[in-house]
Amino acid sequence: MRWFMKAIPLVYLAWAAGRDIRQRTVSVRGAIIFAAAGVLLHMILNDAPADWMPGILPGGALIAVGFMTRGAVGYGDGMAMAVTGLYLGGFGAVSVLGTGLMLTFPVSLWMIAVKKAGRKESLPFLPFLLAGYMVWLILTP
Repeated sequence: MRWFMKAIPLVYLAWAAGRDIRQRTVSVRGAIIFAAAGVLLHMILNDAPADWMPGILPGGALIAVGFMTRGAVGYGDGMAMAVTGLYLGGFGAVSVLGTGLMLTFPVSLWMIAVKKAGRKESLPFLPFLLAGYMVWLILTP
């Protein structure tokens, strides 16, 4: 994979995770800009849509879960995952999402155990997605 196709999602996730921590929001405008840049890059590089479009599906699944849970899972998390998947393709997106979810689990348990949060408390997910992406970067050639 070209190095900039790995660097752009890192920049996006770092920026979005910082915003998610501070403001508990994900910028729709930022997601659209990074997604448009990704589509444009794929077009410039003559990448087949079948190679990169499946990467959007995990983000779409998160958005669907957000609708089913009436917002318990944030729609912004799904948008950020879709943008990330646009650059990584299907396997990369599923790997990053799975790693992010696995990293969220022990932190959530710890917060409940030490009574820092209740079961209904929400955590910003994008920092975990960023960490999952960094793990993916280290483990993929």
